[in-house]
Formats: sequence, C-alpha cells, structure tokens
Amino acid sequence: MNNMERVYTILLCLIMMMKSNVTKADDNDPALQHDVNAYQPDSLPERAVKDTPLPYRNRPQIFKEQAYYSREKTGVHGIDVSHYQEHVNWEEVAATKEVGYVYIKATEGRDIVDQTYKYNITEARKYRIKAGTYHFFRPNMDALTQYRNLMSVMNKHEQDLLPLIDVEIVPRGFSTGIFHMRLLELCRLLAQEFGGQNPIIYTGKHFYDTYFADYPQFKNFKFMIAAYNDDPPVLEDHKDYLIWQYSSKGYIDGIDCHVDKSCFVGKHVLSEITVNHSKLK
Repeated sequence: MNNMERVYTILLCLIMMMKSNVTKADDNDPALQHDVNAYQPDSLPERAVKDTPLPYRNRPQIFKEQAYYSREKTGVHGIDVSHYQEHVNWEEVAATKEVGYVYIKATEGRDIVDQTYKYNITEARKYRIKAGTYHFFRPNMDALTQYRNLMSVMNKHEQDLLPLIDVEIVPRGFSTGIFHMRLLELCRLLAQEFGGQNPIIYTGKHFYDTYFADYPQFKNFKFMIAAYNDDPPVLEDHKDYLIWQYSSKGYIDGIDCHVDKSCFVGKHVLSEITVNHSKLK
C-alpha cells in the first residue's frame, strides 16, 4: 500500500467514525425526542396530527402500538374517532370486545362538520357500542354559533353518552376570562338540551393544570384527561377525573390507522356519562 492509499484509508475510517457518532448523538439527545405530554398553546391539536400506519391485516409484528400498562388500567376501555380514521368497520371493532364506548367527532368551531359523523354514530350504535358525540372547541369563536353548529348534526335522542367538548387550544395572548366564559356558555346551552346534565370536558393534563386547576367554576364538571404515561396522571389540584386517554397511537381491528384509546379510572363507571333520556325534552 503506497502513501496515497494509506491517506485515503485513514480519511475513510475517520468519516465512518464521524457518522457513527452523529447517529448515537441523535438517538440519545433528549432535545430531539418528542415529548407527548408537552403542551404548546399555539401548536396544532394533537389529534390533528395522525400517522397512518399499514392496514392492520398487513401490519408487521415489529410495528408496535404505543400503549402503556398499569395496574390501574382496569376500567372500561373506549376510543374516539373522526375523519382521520377514514372508513371504520364497526362490525369488526365490535367483534374485538375491546371497545365499551366511543366518542365520535361531529363538529368544530362554528361551521366545520365532520363528514364521517353520521356513518360512524349510526354504525357504532348498530353494533351496540355505547356512542357519544364530541365537538372541537374554538375559544376565539362565540359559544352560540358553536352550539348551533353542533346541534345541526347531533340528534340528542340518539346519544348513549353525554356530549364531550374537546378543549385543546387557546390562541397566543387570548384572554383566559373570555375562554372560560365562552366554554361555560357552551356547556350551559348543552346542559339545557340534556336535562341539566353537563357535557364532559376533554383536555390534556398540562392544559388542565394551566386553564382549569383551582378554577371553582369548573369544580362540578367531569373530565377526560389525556396523558401518555405509564399510570393515570395526578392533576395539579388533585381533581378526581373520570377517564384517562392513555394512547394516541392505539390499534384495533376494523380501523386501519392509529386511534385514541382511553379507559375509566378508579371506581368510575360508564353509567356516570350515560344520557338519562327521561330528562330530555
């Protein structure tokens, strides 16, 4: 081997070592890891950013579900769906015996309607899965127009579960007082429709701690809390919430992409969010 060949060989080895170090740094640098619990008020809502894995029939074994196992995850399990899940085969979902309830997106803000809503709620109930409706709340839009949008597509007499309000975002610099006022007004309007039964509020753990903890006006509301950890989260004010959404990347037969999974916590049961139809007008 001549001198030029030796120099070339040394340079090649150095380049290979540098590449190896960069890979290791990327794998271990916590700044490059996605924190699923971090709440960023101005980011897109978590449920609006969905990976689309292979259909479940063709899914390789190495393609594992994001799921957490806890001694406390013993309550009834459920899912929530929207147009992000595209076409759901509810017969296959029901056949798994894994889904005790489902929340289905109907509307968002003052004029967005989820085009899969009617199909999803009709088919879910057809296969005897307890079904409810959710609305994605926009704080910068007035409560009355959001209420009218939701009621334009939701038939309250065809609901097994109380409606759920999905609260995930507040625009930068937006008044917390106005946010609370509009959300409470929407809740009041829906409670009137459901014979005084308040809707359920869905939000993330960090969002709850920022916008709901220790605010007495929300003391009597029931919450579903999202936090992708090993165990149910403890809220800042230690509120006893009903449902824990433990995964945004679940799989289930009948759905060809990721789906949000949740379960009741502690001694809470499905009947706590079931519609009392005798109270409806």
